[in-house]
Amino acid sequence: MFTNLLRVVKQWAKARQIYSNIFGYLSGTILLIMTAKICLLYPNGNLLFLLRQFFLIYSIWPWPIPVLLDSLVNSNNTLQNWNLKNLLPSEYHDGDKMPVITSLFPNQNAAYNVNNHTLNIIKVEINRGNFFIISVANGQEILNCTPTLTHIHEASGSIHTRGYTFNSLTLWYQSPF
Repeated sequence: MFTNLLRVVKQWAKARQIYSNIFGYLSGTILLIMTAKICLLYPNGNLLFLLRQFFLIYSIWPWPIPVLLDSLVNSNNTLQNWNLKNLLPSEYHDGDKMPVITSLFPNQNAAYNVNNHTLNIIKVEINRGNFFIISVANGQEILNCTPTLTHIHEASGSIHTRGYTFNSLTLWYQSPF
């Protein structure tokens, strides 16, 4: 389930144009950690349940609380490990806005480049995805999910999402809404 969830979430991020770590958006590593967290919380969930939980949990996530797969390791090693002090601004950095912490030592923030502006855009897109998943779960048509769906492909106009099908999810993450 993990690889399928990661594949769907990565395609969604690319379709929504929030997949570029260089520009302060999501990266493969960030999405890997975020989806792994969902799979750890719900180990027996199917793909659609996990996708719904992904958008639900991260739409209400209290950033800058870090996403951690395991507890942080304190070590006297010379390697610098991520800690909660990184949330505070310093003279060199504004502070971590969206900490997604790697699980191997030394723990590092994979989302170090995320700033206030890109975090707000990521939040909007996650909320939009959550709204869409809720609409699909309630049996609404894709075209009636949100007023911003006017740019959806003409071919998708006749598709209804009354059931949880992989095709409806495929249509969703390939559509530029």
